[in-house]
Amino acid sequence: MAANKANLWKFVFFLSGLMTFPRTLRKVLRGGSKGSFAQRAFGFLSSRAPAIVAQLVLIAAIASVFPWWYYLTFWILPIYVHVFLADEVRAFCEHSQPVIPDSMADPFRLITYVPNPIERMLFSPMNMNFHAEHHLWSYIPYYNTPLLHAYLKDRGDIEVRTSYVGYLWRYFRKLPLTPVATFVPGAA
Repeated sequence: MAANKANLWKFVFFLSGLMTFPRTLRKVLRGGSKGSFAQRAFGFLSSRAPAIVAQLVLIAAIASVFPWWYYLTFWILPIYVHVFLADEVRAFCEHSQPVIPDSMADPFRLITYVPNPIERMLFSPMNMNFHAEHHLWSYIPYYNTPLLHAYLKDRGDIEVRTSYVGYLWRYFRKLPLTPVATFVPGAA
């Protein structure tokens, strides 16, 4: 939905990841389990115990040679930027249209990207840029989505964009978004 990214500050806040990180964290903590918060927290911690132990060993190893903040700077920050934020940006670009209210946007949003190799590596590894093809035929293996794209490239209901960064720039230049007047049949 573009409404929560309709002005410069909301858009920049979104691009920082701080808008969606709490929601993502709640989803991870909540998982599919039911019960009290303590039960869910215990389930979360116990299911991730090996990863938590590995991270604690990594922090200890780094802190024994370097300052402790190297862990945050050279381990957590790159993961945050190159995994979490990159995925957030890709998902935003593949689902958004710079129009509010959201009801005025294309309801199907069949959007595919054909980015340059650097953007493909950063935002859409494993052919994730073939978003429309994946949604139309989700059972097609990722390595066959380029073939499917070639087959569907002339289909008029699939919007093909060439750059994630270019789309972000175009979106940024349209800010602030203002609501589009909606046509109501029979209204004067």
